[in-house]
Amino acid sequence: MRLFVAVDLPEGVKGNLDAAVAPLREALPRARWVRSQGFHLTLAFLGEVEAERVPEVSRALGEEFEREGGFRAHVSGLGCFPNAGPVRVVWAGLEPAARFARLAELVQDALRLTGVPFDDKPFRSHVTLARCEPPCPSHLRAGLAELAAGFGERIGGVAMACDRLTLFSSVLAKGGPTHHAEAEIVLHSP
Repeated sequence: MRLFVAVDLPEGVKGNLDAAVAPLREALPRARWVRSQGFHLTLAFLGEVEAERVPEVSRALGEEFEREGGFRAHVSGLGCFPNAGPVRVVWAGLEPAARFARLAELVQDALRLTGVPFDDKPFRSHVTLARCEPPCPSHLRAGLAELAAGFGERIGGVAMACDRLTLFSSVLAKGGPTHHAEAEIVLHSP
């Protein structure tokens, strides 16, 4: 099964974020937009893992996070990957980035203990909103920058409690992936 570990966003935050990106959909009509129910912050992507290893991975994550406390977070802005040239991904940032980076580091530590391989590319605190395949031309960045300037007002400083991680399985389909929670790891109060 295809697995990843993520911070799932609360339904209210997903709805507000979906409404705030509506003007971007018109600016990038060829982009593949993530459905709002799929909004999350990926901490580690594992790829294909045998289903019988899910309990082991879940247990290792639980042990790694038994002393890690939850915190408040908020959507912080809008951006694109890569930073220059044609646009491949449109994203919303989440803060505090340092806390999310710590979670990603702890997830990777737990995965190393299990021996389950994972994608260890550098972590960036973001929620993917759209993928552009083929990439959107770089001249569209100016229009996106204008829309991004009003993004903070549209999102309205939406805050959320970050108090759990989820081990998701993901099934790819023509209409986009479907995610299923395999396990939840609670971040305890410090």
